[in-house]
Amino acid sequence: MKNFKLKCVYNISVADEFNHYLALADGYKNG
Repeated sequence: MKNFKLKCVYNISVADEFNHYLALADGYKNG
């Protein structure tokens, strides 16, 4: 159960990084 929770947290942080990257790319594209 602990591993599952850890995996969820890890996935969320990866998604967070990805969203951050997308937001940066978007800002760059829009000037």
